[in-house]
Amino acid sequence: MTIITARRSGRHGIAGPEPTATDPDRNFLRQNLRKAVAAERGSRRLSDDRVAEPRESGETSSMYASYWGLTTSPFENQLDINWYFETPGHEEALARLFYVVEQQRRCGLLTGPTGCGKSFLLRVLDYHVRRSQRRSAVIDLTGLDANEILWQLAARLQVGLYRDDSRALIWRALEDDLRSRELARAHTVLLFDNFQDLDREGGRLIDRLLHLGERHCSLTVVLSGSDAAVSTLSQATSGLCDLRIDLPPFTPEETAGYVSGQLAAAGAPDDLFTREALRAVSDHSWGIVRQINRLCDLSLLAGMGDELQRIDADVVHAAACELGLTDGMSPVPPRDLPRPVVVAEEMYTSRA
Repeated sequence: MTIITARRSGRHGIAGPEPTATDPDRNFLRQNLRKAVAAERGSRRLSDDRVAEPRESGETSSMYASYWGLTTSPFENQLDINWYFETPGHEEALARLFYVVEQQRRCGLLTGPTGCGKSFLLRVLDYHVRRSQRRSAVIDLTGLDANEILWQLAARLQVGLYRDDSRALIWRALEDDLRSRELARAHTVLLFDNFQDLDREGGRLIDRLLHLGERHCSLTVVLSGSDAAVSTLSQATSGLCDLRIDLPPFTPEETAGYVSGQLAAAGAPDDLFTREALRAVSDHSWGIVRQINRLCDLSLLAGMGDELQRIDADVVHAAACELGLTDGMSPVPPRDLPRPVVVAEEMYTSRA
């Protein structure tokens, strides 16, 4: 078994071997996603295989939307791919994850700091996988024990079971299903989010599922979770991982582009946040998307309360204090913020 490890030291350069399918996959993803997002923002509706229901402005518009002239609240932390913002780091991660799927690898690992957009990226990947005529299922592992994970799998894959079926029967049904899909040359992709919440029994279930993938090439598993939880994965799971990607936080330029893009999509003027305010958002959020959303949301609410015409750096700083993102003197970094030197790490394993 040969393992080749490549590291990327910058956002735009890859050192080491490059998988030959990456560029075609990246073009496929970029073209299809942009078409889908453009269509959705025009009609607020995707095709029949949409991953999220369209936003109803009367239900989701926040209390400040009308004050700022917005059609909807642009900073809601919800997994709706119509609001996907693509950075070079996200584009690279998505292309490489799709490479895992295209090549029918056993397992891919997506890691990054909490709130950096891993769950969102999984939903985007799920959308593309289903558009490529593959069967795909996303399962959030938060709060699930091994039995619940197994039943979720059976339900998402539409494996016929009875309520009192034992775990042995469920496993047999899943294996029979994968075998029949393999004979039909059909591919199944399972996307597990928040693997850091797996208990020991749940970890063993994932191990067993990956070993099923060894026997059935029609199965690919992608695990997503925090950087700190990688060490909690079993040796078996780590050994079967073909590719790992660390999703980086936004740079200051990407943060400004994200905030401006979200506001523009909601109908706001280009200069609603001053340049200094955008810089303050980047500083206090450390480029973490979830914190960017919280910070901008509260800043818009505070700006409405003060009857402002624009959001400046002072408003953002005050909002950061309210959210505990600063100690009053300087921004407080997230606990699991990775070192900025290493952006992506890959492990390609050849099948014996």
